[in-house]
Amino acid sequence: MRATLRMSSALLVLAGSISVLGCGSGSVTGPDDPSGPAGTTGPNFVEDPESSSLAVVPIADNFDPNTNMGTSTIDGEKGGILRVGRFTIYVPPGAFVGPASISLRVPDPSMLICDLEITPQPDGNFKVPIRLEADCKNIVGAEKLYDLNILWMNYGEERWEKKSETTVDEQNSRVSSNLDHFSTYGVGEGRAGW
Repeated sequence: MRATLRMSSALLVLAGSISVLGCGSGSVTGPDDPSGPAGTTGPNFVEDPESSSLAVVPIADNFDPNTNMGTSTIDGEKGGILRVGRFTIYVPPGAFVGPASISLRVPDPSMLICDLEITPQPDGNFKVPIRLEADCKNIVGAEKLYDLNILWMNYGEERWEKKSETTVDEQNSRVSSNLDHFSTYGVGEGRAGW
């Protein structure tokens, strides 16, 4: 199952990367998403013009610059933070029981898309939501921040879905959302159900 999720994620990132070649820096693109219903366009994922070097120093027990993956063991009863590139995960105390290995991977640093994994998997959803935050500084202007949403890949339905609530911090150029489970997430504009 995990291999299938990784393969699906890799194919989505590859398809999105091929669709946006040649787009200007700092732009928001609108590639067709092959997993969406026929005749619809996919989410407009945000591109990172500073992708040649990760803009934020990783906070992780282990970081692999070749795969842009950070992994930390976090005790769910105490909480912790994991950061890779422009993405940060805030695990509040009581999110899950016991220690778990949490991985945050940015498959393509030029796009604001990340894969989140936890091992072992908690039973059901997190007891307290985990917060995912994306730093959008120098990517889009403040007027565009309110057009952005945190999106997640619903692998069961094979489509991107908008998180029900995305918080915009205009002063710090950040968007964030609470997560009750891990999946592939991205920052984009548009509507849900691609």
